[in-house]
Amino acid sequence: MFPENLTIETERLLLTPISMKDLDDIWPHVTDPRISRLMSWQPHQDKSVTRALIDNLEQSRRDERGITWSIFRDGRFCGIISLISIMRHHRALTYHSAELAYWLGVEFQGQRIMSEAGRHVIAFAFKELGIHRLVVEHFTSNPQSERVIKQWGFRLIGEKRHAFMKEGVWHNAKCYDLLETDL
Repeated sequence: MFPENLTIETERLLLTPISMKDLDDIWPHVTDPRISRLMSWQPHQDKSVTRALIDNLEQSRRDERGITWSIFRDGRFCGIISLISIMRHHRALTYHSAELAYWLGVEFQGQRIMSEAGRHVIAFAFKELGIHRLVVEHFTSNPQSERVIKQWGFRLIGEKRHAFMKEGVWHNAKCYDLLETDL
């Protein structure tokens, strides 16, 4: 069960569970193809797409399948960070696993915002949610993401060749994991 308070405060940041009140803050960023080019989604052309995304993320939180936080610095929306695909059990197997996903607006990149947000979300996952294993992937063509993943202490599992296709091009993905016992 998720704790009642999901807000995370760091040295410089405020992470709040994403909600429809964030729509206007998120909207300009999700229309930017510089962000979506290395993500699983296309740039949003209409606010109804963003509204549906937020609705889906709120439902995922209610179902305890994931948590997405809006990241704010000095009251300005910077991006999001999520624990998705939370899996506790499947039949006779116990997992207690989740996947980390994230993005920052272009103007906020390179300021160590995601490094800071991620450290706190990882600690929250292990301490507050009882997650045992976190996984994360990135396009191999995204060295910035690779750097932050390594800063967080994740270990490379391997590289998936032609892991997925986007815009008619097959992309490789590097996969990492982190166990609660690794910290």
